[in-house]
Amino acid sequence: NNGVVQIFTRRGRVGAPTITVSSSFGWSELEKRIPFALTPLNPDGTAAVRYDHQDLIFRDGTQMDHHISLSGGGGETRYYLSGGYTEEEGIMRGAEHDKLNVRLNVDQGFGAFQLSAGANYIRTNGDVVINGEQGEGSLLTQIVFTPTTTNLAARNPETGQLLFSGGVGANPLEYTISSH
Repeated sequence: NNGVVQIFTRRGRVGAPTITVSSSFGWSELEKRIPFALTPLNPDGTAAVRYDHQDLIFRDGTQMDHHISLSGGGGETRYYLSGGYTEEEGIMRGAEHDKLNVRLNVDQGFGAFQLSAGANYIRTNGDVVINGEQGEGSLLTQIVFTPTTTNLAARNPETGQLLFSGGVGANPLEYTISSH
């Protein structure tokens, strides 16, 4: 093909209607945890409570894809109608994506001429937590540089707001909560 990219659009074929359905499911998980120093003592030998915040940030991710199509035609007319839905939860809380798409292609012959028409609708929603995109620092950077003696899940008992005194910027858990 000498570097030529070919794109083929699905079209209907003359014949009885054909329905195709497919679904797939999957999951992803954190490959390796960050090895934080969680020793129970401070350097001066006093007791210390330490926190590993990775369970607050990471989760097992899930993916699902569903597709259905109908194609067929008769005489001089062919059609292809398809729809799909995809939903993904990333391994980092707050990272999610879903997509809905519908496509219709119709081909109509008029003797020696042919008229083809198509329509496509796509709706997509995405929430991402990208390193460095949150304005005051990033989620992963905040987690790595927050002292392990800071409890990120602690809340103000009166307001319910997350407390944070361990680093620069807001509590990194705010990023995962505000994305919903």
